[in-house]
Amino acid sequence: MSAEAACSDDSFGPWAGATCRGGFDFTLLFEETILSILPSVLVIVVAPIPIIRLAREPPKVRASALDWFKKISSICFITLSAALVGLWARNSTITQTRASTPSAVLTFVLSLVYVLLSTIEHRLSLRPSSVLSFYLGLSVLFDIARTRTLFMLEDATHSAIPPVFASSLALRVVMLLLESTEKRSLLLAKYDNAAPESVGGPYNLGVFYWLSTLFFTGYRKILEIGDLYPLDDELRSTGLAKKMSDAWRKVPDKAAPNVLFATWLKTFSKAMFMPVVPRLFQIGFTYAQPFLITAAIELAATPQTQPYNNNGYGLIGAYILVYSGIAVSVGQYEWRNYRAATMMRGSIIPLVYEKSLILDSCSSATFHPTAALTLVSTDIETITSGLVQIHETWSNLVEIGLAIYLLERQLGAACVMSVGFAIVVMVGTVFLARPTGTHLAAWIQASQVRVIETSKALASIKWLKISGLTDVAFSVIQKLRKQELVVSEKFRYLLGLSLILSICTPILGPLLTFAVFAGIAAHGGSTLTIAKVFTAFSIIVLLNSPLAKIVQALPQISGSIASFQRIQDHLNAEERHDPRSTTTGTSPESNNGSQQTLSDKQATADGDTMISISGKFSWRSETPAPGTGITLVTGSDEGHLADTTPDANGDSRDAPVIDISPRLDIPRGALTLILGPVGCGKSTLLKALLGELSSFDGVIEAKYSGAVTYCDQNPWLPNETVRDIIRGRSATDTSDADSSEKADHDEDWYRVVVSACELQRDMQIWPRGDRTPVGSKGISMSGGQKQRLSIARAVYARRALVILDDVFSGLDANTEDVVFENLLGNSGILRKANMTVVLASSDVRRVPFADKIVLLNQHGQVQHTGTPGDLKQVAELGWADRDLDAQQEKPGKDELNHEHGEYSESAPEKLRRSQTNHGADNNAAVQEVLQAVESQADTARQMGDSAVYKFYVKSAGWLTITIFVIAICVYAFCDSFPSVWLKWWAEANEKNPNSDLGKWLGVYAVLGVGAVAACLIGTWQLFIITINRSGLYFHNLLVETVSRAPMMFHSTTDTGITVNRFSQDLQLIDMELPSAALGVVMALSFGIAQFILVCVSSRYMAALLPFLLAVLYAIQHFYLRTARQLRLLDIEYKAPLYTQLMETISGVVTIRAFRWETQSTEKAIRILDTSQKPSYLLFCVQRWITFAVNMVIMMLAVILIVLTTTLREAIGPGYVGIALSNILAFSATMQATITSWVTLEIALGAVARIRSFSMQVRSEDDEARDGLAKAGLDARLVQPTPETVGERWPSQGRIELDNVTASYPSSGRVLHNITMIIEPGQKVAICGRTGSGKSSLFLSLLGLIAQDSGSITIDSVDLATLPREYLRSQIVAVPQEAYILDGTVRLNADPYHNKETLGSTDPPDSRDEQIIDVLKRVGLWEKIATRGGLDMVIDDKFLSQGQAQLMVLARAMLRRDESRVLLLDEATSSLDEATTTLIDEIVSTWFKDWTVLAIAHKLDAILDYDRVAVLDAGRLVEYDQPRELLQRPTSIFKELYLLSTNQASLSSPDSN
Repeated sequence: MSAEAACSDDSFGPWAGATCRGGFDFTLLFEETILSILPSVLVIVVAPIPIIRLAREPPKVRASALDWFKKISSICFITLSAALVGLWARNSTITQTRASTPSAVLTFVLSLVYVLLSTIEHRLSLRPSSVLSFYLGLSVLFDIARTRTLFMLEDATHSAIPPVFASSLALRVVMLLLESTEKRSLLLAKYDNAAPESVGGPYNLGVFYWLSTLFFTGYRKILEIGDLYPLDDELRSTGLAKKMSDAWRKVPDKAAPNVLFATWLKTFSKAMFMPVVPRLFQIGFTYAQPFLITAAIELAATPQTQPYNNNGYGLIGAYILVYSGIAVSVGQYEWRNYRAATMMRGSIIPLVYEKSLILDSCSSATFHPTAALTLVSTDIETITSGLVQIHETWSNLVEIGLAIYLLERQLGAACVMSVGFAIVVMVGTVFLARPTGTHLAAWIQASQVRVIETSKALASIKWLKISGLTDVAFSVIQKLRKQELVVSEKFRYLLGLSLILSICTPILGPLLTFAVFAGIAAHGGSTLTIAKVFTAFSIIVLLNSPLAKIVQALPQISGSIASFQRIQDHLNAEERHDPRSTTTGTSPESNNGSQQTLSDKQATADGDTMISISGKFSWRSETPAPGTGITLVTGSDEGHLADTTPDANGDSRDAPVIDISPRLDIPRGALTLILGPVGCGKSTLLKALLGELSSFDGVIEAKYSGAVTYCDQNPWLPNETVRDIIRGRSATDTSDADSSEKADHDEDWYRVVVSACELQRDMQIWPRGDRTPVGSKGISMSGGQKQRLSIARAVYARRALVILDDVFSGLDANTEDVVFENLLGNSGILRKANMTVVLASSDVRRVPFADKIVLLNQHGQVQHTGTPGDLKQVAELGWADRDLDAQQEKPGKDELNHEHGEYSESAPEKLRRSQTNHGADNNAAVQEVLQAVESQADTARQMGDSAVYKFYVKSAGWLTITIFVIAICVYAFCDSFPSVWLKWWAEANEKNPNSDLGKWLGVYAVLGVGAVAACLIGTWQLFIITINRSGLYFHNLLVETVSRAPMMFHSTTDTGITVNRFSQDLQLIDMELPSAALGVVMALSFGIAQFILVCVSSRYMAALLPFLLAVLYAIQHFYLRTARQLRLLDIEYKAPLYTQLMETISGVVTIRAFRWETQSTEKAIRILDTSQKPSYLLFCVQRWITFAVNMVIMMLAVILIVLTTTLREAIGPGYVGIALSNILAFSATMQATITSWVTLEIALGAVARIRSFSMQVRSEDDEARDGLAKAGLDARLVQPTPETVGERWPSQGRIELDNVTASYPSSGRVLHNITMIIEPGQKVAICGRTGSGKSSLFLSLLGLIAQDSGSITIDSVDLATLPREYLRSQIVAVPQEAYILDGTVRLNADPYHNKETLGSTDPPDSRDEQIIDVLKRVGLWEKIATRGGLDMVIDDKFLSQGQAQLMVLARAMLRRDESRVLLLDEATSSLDEATTTLIDEIVSTWFKDWTVLAIAHKLDAILDYDRVAVLDAGRLVEYDQPRELLQRPTSIFKELYLLSTNQASLSSPDSN
């Protein structure tokens, strides 16, 4: 028989035969059909797709030599292909098959398609052609085999076909290099910033080479956000958000369960499908491993001669192919999975943000400023972890099916045991999935409650410190933390149970399977052999992996679906429905041309009325049916922008907050002043005019369209610069932050507004002038500065309607008069502009300036309307008893100066001197804002810190962690040793078949039970004990650090950054770190055990250990320097997103009034895109490390098979089986190690941040010790005991300030040599212009700013020597802003003694009577008694601002027996006359024997005080009895008093 006949080349094969071409070749027909025709046909069929897709794309590259090289090589390819067609057609010398000529013809056709596709993709695509790159790569690989075959054919030397074919192969190698060359340097200018993925070829993307620049950058330097790659267009949130928003809008039933999840999957089905193909390849490569093991064991049993050596060489190639394929397919699968997760984040967060902007702000059930924070943090992270597991469900089921099939081939019916056990476990897991998701949602909900309360406390930290409520507020938060951990225990129990179920299958499944097989074999005459044992064992390992993954994936997917549902509930929450109607029959908001300015007024109708309102509003009233009571005005002849008629069907189920009847008209171009007592509904009426009361039962008609300007009682100031806030677009500006000016910016008008609002002197003081940031919620500004900034923003906008909610109450008398005159005086800029102004106020001094007065009674009803001349009877009202006769005229600024000419020059100059050289009360703090950074760039960001691990272990306890580690090591031993036991069993069976089954199975059973028990112990230690301990430890550490941090820290640190620590950092520590730690410890234990077994099996492998360790160290070292920094950038750049969300929602009423929703969302999306970059790239580098480790495993497997091929007689099949099966397990273990390790690294980043935070943020007491040491005193604080401070301190109230000088860090002094003595029981008022140092003096008494020199003593105790929190707890202070705890009335009235703060469930004590009595004294009990009494739960919406101030006063009153010093910080600035009188009466009677210091703006109320201290530029300029100072001709206090009371003459104190 000839060699040609022995080869059977015209048959499919694929093996050519043992005697053909060395027994190591394919048949010619197989090569021509599968290796040639199939790829050619696929390319010809697929090529039209990219051609059609790119047909309408613009050119993206410029002309270059690369294009010409591609064209030349394409022409050569066509030429050689045509030559091969001719040669095969006329061939008569070389062997050919029936497919030889068709193969050549298809290659020629392909060459023509190639030219077209290559030309189009080169010009019109950013990236190299994927189709051609894949084809050329496969073609080169396949044609190497074909070229070898052609040259080995008989008579090959007489044919031109082999050399021409070899030339074609060489040409395609060149073409492969050309097609794989990236075109970034050739891109047109507008594509220069394209993401690396957009320009990367398939091989670049396949091995993650595109990340190399990032890795080298991170290795060499500290990464900054600008060093990161730009986002791929597919990942940009603008497009993703629009796509998702459009899809969600089309959903018919948005309340259907899980419809948001289904909608997202449908909308982004392409992204979710992308991982399918690499996952299928991964399955194929993975399940090729048992066949490779079988072949290797069989090879090991053969003699070390030919032709078996050729089989070994083929096996080496197969191992390279399979394990490289696993590395690439796993990397691509996970990468595409996380791309989909990133797209989810970019599409869902904008939905949450947009929804938060349209929620009903008056509904406490659906609206809270930080309720959405948990949705975009914890819930999004939960969804991400579940989303990447979705493909694990179907793919693992496929793997399980394949494993069962292969196992049945090896062990027959005995495989039923593994299968049955696996089914039981899966069914149990499915049953656990739903309750697991439910309890996870409950955990997240509990976390949300805690984060909301934390955010609220942080936003009001200044007022908490002043009130001495810091410990109380944070004790409530710590109680919530404990409740959160209790709620989470159910989820953790179920998670641990799922884990135990998942490990039972790989441990007990093989035991039962081999036991049954041994029993069957004993009766059937067969036995376990080495080949059968290790093939079956490898299959069982493969079976266990998908089982474990699916068991772990189902709870995560269930949790993800639950979080989707929580977001869906948020999207379905009650929205704000604007009850206003316009002349066009729509709400003012429906007009997209919402930016109505003064010029727009001329386009509106000429009428008398701007807006009209009639109806009722109650907090519990139902939203009226759409259209109820709405009348539309189609024309404007009636002279009204809006008209209202009462709704005949309007009914309220609760007492109305406001009851406007008959119709109230707001006149156009006039000042309407709304007056009324505290809690009468003034602010609610303004909210109605803004369209904020969705459930308003009546009609509001507005004869204007578009935006209005609105100033809230509590100014909303985003953390932007002063300039941007005034210009009004800072929170919503879509331009670059570094752009010099906006196109619509009017600099001249800007200067006019700044001057009118008296901000020019402040700007001279601020470190960067109007470029100075204001801090979170304007914390670096004084109350007056915040109000004036808010007013300036409203005026600068130049809208036709201006709504002001008691905005002048926070200003000192001088500034208030000047600003009011500049804006609303006879020559005020708002008057000149003919703006319509609605001002709510409790100050009747402004009545003479008003064009219309609206008086509300305490029930929210309109009691009187009219002009000031019509309202003589206002003097008879109980809450407004000031005589208005003297105020019927509207004195202008010039008139006032003329009548007070005696003082108009000298006193104001005294008030204003030195202002440009000295900081205001809080101005100095701004300097720190400019220098604040959230984290320091140091080498720890690159290199990490091993102390972080010790820190975490310390939080859980060394004993707990030690027990956990030992338990897991025992588990690893008990689970790994069975492979050796099985080898011994199989070898014993070869000598004595089926003997000693009891011994072999008994030891196997003991190992299995020991593994389960050890895992159970370790899981309990970690999931239950460790989480409880570490969770409380880190939260308490954060609370301790934040609550004890100095005010400078809070002034210079964005609230969102701090809240991020309490939300994301703790979420990582609670949810991800324990699971990751368990995975790492398990994987390392198993990896060590498995590698030991590999080395034992092949002593030559042991020699590779140093090399392996060196490679792994180099990889992790190179990886971690970048990954750690990306991890920190990821956490840090999520904080601005959370800040933007909280700031926007807290100011949603202002944003909606100005119609800034669109711009605000755009800014949020820009911030989101910035946060996406480190988040996504972190996912990518984690996939790189997975790929790198899998390639190391490939290297180990190849080395092992090389050793098997060359030294198989010395190793033997048994040890080959152990080694290869453990390599298989080692591969899975290393993948698990990497997956868990990168998650652990992320979570440990949170630990490192908390550790660094607690170490770097110094406490107030530490700074106090530094101050004492600087002064040369004993740097130890006095521990307050009866021996050091007395039984009750302060017991008398004598205050002495001796040359007190104080300053803020890094700034000028704010107090200069203040010396004064306040005797016990004296009442002293502190006054002065804004910026004079009043608040600084107030804060220094509470230890909130540092003293440079001098001393402050109370009852002979130096305040500098006392712990700061103790000091504030002993001095009763009433701050300018009230803090209402989310709790019962009892807790709010008496938080210092309430058992709720201690977590007690004891019944209320005898203090209830005292609480009720005090609430009656302040006038709040009537409102509270009818709604549940002391047990009623309230929040900050239940009380108006004035009522909240009364609640704070009630707290102070309940401490009458605890102190003798009372500090009042403008406590009556926003209150009406009657309430102010009530507070003054309480202070004079209830605190009769107390020492009282009060910052006062209403100077007519302090004439009966014992002393008044006048400050100017931080200096005490006057200190005497107020009536005595009024007698002095040049007294600054006299000037302030005149400006405060608008008096035209001053004869004597008694006359006033």
